[in-house]
Amino acid sequence: MRKYFGLILFFLIFVVTLLLAEGSFRILNKTGIFHFEFVDAPGRKVGLYMYDPDVGWRHRPNFQSEITWKHGKTVEQINERGWRDRIYDFKKKEGVYRIAIIGCSRTYGYAVNEEDSYPSQLEALLNVEREENVEVLNFGVNGLGLTQMYLVYDKFVRQYDPDLVILQFYTPTVYRTMFTKMWGTQKPAFILKNGTLILKNYPVPSDNFRPFETWLVKRSLLYKYIKEQLLRREEFRKIAYKKEMRDNKKAHQLSSEIIRSFHWKVQDDNADFVVFIWGDSDYKWHKKILENAGVNFFRLEDFEDRKKWEEKGDLSNPPPAGHWSVTGNAFVAHSISNYLKENQLLE
Repeated sequence: MRKYFGLILFFLIFVVTLLLAEGSFRILNKTGIFHFEFVDAPGRKVGLYMYDPDVGWRHRPNFQSEITWKHGKTVEQINERGWRDRIYDFKKKEGVYRIAIIGCSRTYGYAVNEEDSYPSQLEALLNVEREENVEVLNFGVNGLGLTQMYLVYDKFVRQYDPDLVILQFYTPTVYRTMFTKMWGTQKPAFILKNGTLILKNYPVPSDNFRPFETWLVKRSLLYKYIKEQLLRREEFRKIAYKKEMRDNKKAHQLSSEIIRSFHWKVQDDNADFVVFIWGDSDYKWHKKILENAGVNFFRLEDFEDRKKWEEKGDLSNPPPAGHWSVTGNAFVAHSISNYLKENQLLE
């Protein structure tokens, strides 16, 4: 018995210390000293967003709200199927050429009205000359990474039988696919193992934390505080990781493999596949990823004069919006239109 006395004493001291710490934290919490920004964050499950077991989150069907920005007001209106678009029949009408665009908030039309998003402007532009027989479907969901875009195609887009799939691609598309959690919300992520894509965290758990962890967070303020510090540290790590994307060969290789697999899946559905990128600062490594994937791609600036549009107004809305303005979306739509015509993809 004496042999275990030291262990028992240590255990009792440890338990008493935890209880004293828990009591101290509860007393201090009454002063409002603690803020649980990350632990209490609802994640992308409320308001505009809802949980999705395949993608992690998507837009809530029939959601509507009005947002006031520095540059004006926008209406966020989601159709009954969960897309910021009008309702399209699953089956195409005869003679219709159907384009599906997959992306994140850039495609969704963040901080502009739906009719001013580049997919809507592109549809209007293409139908000026084609007697309204081109449909452009908007499958943009705020905050998606590359893995999620792949899964959006597999679960939702392919049932619309598009003739052409356009993928919007930039640095956050790569960065977001490296994690199984973003904005406090669980999500799926591909990893590359021995040259094979393996899907992790799928189906996506509905809770932000594992069951036992959820139980602890609700009952122990001490644990909740520790968890908050860990999540805060993880967030800073993600920010630092994002800055390293340019030289992250692992992320580049993974992205190439996902896009290659994406392309094959679209090809198997008898549709064309093209990716667009933009800008100069990250152009070289974006281009390398897409070249290694073996897909058709283009840069917006190579098919439309950016300076001409900048003379008409800012291409981005002011912070906190920071995304393409109405003018910026028009630039994107005209560039895509020019690319499609030059490459005879609408024939």
